[in-house]
Amino acid sequence: MTVFDRSSSNDSSQSRQGHRQLLMALLEGLGSDSGGEVIVRSGRESGRIHVTGGKVAWVSVSTVCETFSENLTKRGLVSVSDLRAVFDDCRKTGSNFAELIVGWGLVSADVMREEFFRHTVKCLLETFRLSDVQSIFAPIKRSYRGSLLFTIEELLDAIVVADPAFSP
Repeated sequence: MTVFDRSSSNDSSQSRQGHRQLLMALLEGLGSDSGGEVIVRSGRESGRIHVTGGKVAWVSVSTVCETFSENLTKRGLVSVSDLRAVFDDCRKTGSNFAELIVGWGLVSADVMREEFFRHTVKCLLETFRLSDVQSIFAPIKRSYRGSLLFTIEELLDAIVVADPAFSP
């Protein structure tokens, strides 16, 4: 059984087919020259996997309520006031959020990568746990100014560690 064959709510043929569709959309996105988003839907839940340059830039899913910035403040890594200042600067300059935090010396590059990786794995795992998913890759040509990117292999390896029942 693979991560794409398993569903947290059932093992129906429809769920397995949906997870295969998710994998195919993700592989299409990772192979795309333009990059873009894999858009995932399961009933009222949804998620997005942003890809660029053959790597995953970030993942969001509606079943993970805590945002990355909330996680940083909860863990005591960045204050709320510093986050507000970073957000303001990002809006004005178009700078990458995580890299600006590192650039300002609020968090080291190693800690930022570790925290962002952990959050990305959590969101990707939750995306794979959705049942009866529908997925599509939407190519979007845009510049991505960040270097915090992850290979699908390193993410899937971490998912297996987080949940050994999954074996891609």
